[in-house]
Amino acid sequence: MTALVRAEILKLRTTRLVPGLLIGFLGLIVLYVLAVVSQTDVRDLELSPDAPFAAAAAAVILVLLLGVTVTAGEYRHGTITATFLVTPVRERVLAAKLIAALLLGFAFAVAGVVVNVLVGWLALKAKGADVSPLDGAVTEVLGATLLGCALWSALGASIGAVTRNQVSAIVGPVVWFLIAEPLVGHLLDEHGRYLPGAALGSIFGDGDLSRTLGVLVSVGWIAVIGAIGAVLVVRDDVS
Repeated sequence: MTALVRAEILKLRTTRLVPGLLIGFLGLIVLYVLAVVSQTDVRDLELSPDAPFAAAAAAVILVLLLGVTVTAGEYRHGTITATFLVTPVRERVLAAKLIAALLLGFAFAVAGVVVNVLVGWLALKAKGADVSPLDGAVTEVLGATLLGCALWSALGASIGAVTRNQVSAIVGPVVWFLIAEPLVGHLLDEHGRYLPGAALGSIFGDGDLSRTLGVLVSVGWIAVIGAIGAVLVVRDDVS
């Protein structure tokens, strides 16, 4: 399994999309930090020291697309047939892709945290706000970033396994999370907090669930969607 995971990560290292996603992810983090610090009073920044360090939540859609690329990308480029010929047990291939997506999402998060802390600290210092990246509230949100990005990437990989079409796996989630889920969540009232986007948002502190429950619900969604994807991948007639 380790060799399969390494192979999946190596495949993505040779594509131009992943570096582009990483640059976009880090760029959005920088813009978020600068916008929050420039538009917030020093007193408010000191009262809510974690605000400038929650930037990854504004860019997680790119991490989701990273996960989609892990599973659906090979179908688009036609390399999935060779992958299944090398490893005929498709469940193992999909499991390796999900693990690779988790690791890559975590790697994106580590890079994002480093940039977030560096830019945030410099911007806050320039603003004159007495805020430390080592503050308890800040370290909590940074830790949530590491876990949340890994799960967002895994969710993207699960969705990619279901659609097995990169375009559909990108457009569908974007429409769902930005348009459909808010509407469905409103109709479901208090039960809407258990929808995937709301649950994942709770990990970053932007939801009605506790972080722990948000993680559990998110893992549940990933497991269910991933299981559906596994059934479809195994049954798919790849040529």
